[in-house]
Amino acid sequence: MIVVGEAFDHISFACIYINSELNLNVFPTQELHDLNPKFTADERDYLEHDSHVDCTSLHTYKKSDLLLILKNDPTRLLGNLSDDDFIQIKKLISSARTIKASLKKTYGLFF
Repeated sequence: MIVVGEAFDHISFACIYINSELNLNVFPTQELHDLNPKFTADERDYLEHDSHVDCTSLHTYKKSDLLLILKNDPTRLLGNLSDDDFIQIKKLISSARTIKASLKKTYGLFF
């Protein structure tokens, strides 16, 4: 998963998931395909193989829970997005009609 935003109250993070393949049963339309960009493993040290980044929904987690997971097992942090990748993801999330505007606003994900 990728942490893409922090709530204005600093209590929670918004995350998106990385999937190995694009499930056409879950994402049957072109609009949903477009919200799942393919990231190649080349030059992305956190990926072992080409994957799709699901920008159709946000998953929220308590900041303290995620930080505790990383404290207990630092190897779970696999890397960082490039600035270009983050901008691409933020634009897709911002444009996604599948995510409520209020949720995007809470996590600063509007362009």
